[in-house]
Amino acid sequence: MKHTLLIDADILVYKSLSSAEKEVEWEPGEWTITCNHEVARDTFNQHVASLLHSGDYARHILCFSDTSNFRKKLDPSYKSNRKNRKPLGYKVFRTSIMEEHSKVSVSKPNLEADDCIGILATNGNIASPVVWSEDKDLQQIPGLRWTPSGVVEVSEHDADLFFYTQVLTGDTADGYPGCTGIGPVKADALLSGVDITDVESVWSIIKGTYAKANIPEDFALTQAQLARILRSSDWDKTKQEPILWTPHRTRTV
Repeated sequence: MKHTLLIDADILVYKSLSSAEKEVEWEPGEWTITCNHEVARDTFNQHVASLLHSGDYARHILCFSDTSNFRKKLDPSYKSNRKNRKPLGYKVFRTSIMEEHSKVSVSKPNLEADDCIGILATNGNIASPVVWSEDKDLQQIPGLRWTPSGVVEVSEHDADLFFYTQVLTGDTADGYPGCTGIGPVKADALLSGVDITDVESVWSIIKGTYAKANIPEDFALTQAQLARILRSSDWDKTKQEPILWTPHRTRTV
């Protein structure tokens, strides 16, 4: 069966631009950094071509983050810990790539590329979707995932388990802390043997763990909403806005 490859284009833009930067010493002691966008463009297109040649893909979709992010409205400190500068001309290059590949580029209001991928991978409208991303967060999305050794399937159970684990542990890369004192080992012990399909029971464990750390449930819920990579059931197509995750909302994949 031919697949549709859903590509996290933000990562490719960043990597392509970074590889095209050069340090130049114009005269002794005077240095600048330059970035050749044409070189970066060639690198980006080569990355995409290489991914498509790695499997049986009928088509591909490039997913980009919007310039605004709904998570920053939930918590202004979200990703504020990222101090490294973006490569030179990042916004201009990103826009030019989206224009060049306009027929296969997707971005949704206030969403990150991860969310676009999650929605497309679970809405049932894409033929045999395969997710490509170097971001571990996409392990929250059930379905097929590209790996260097081949395509693997992430079960709904494992996807949900990864989500709940992140709610407990937080994510230092994205700047939300999770529950104080809970790392992957403790989270695994807390969730081991639990019926992951019973959302209310899982949430009872999570809020109880936060309560033991003297952290209120509303903070725990915000952590869940920050952690959640959107699926189709988390997206209001008519209003073009996220449906924030809660343990009490009936949902499907």
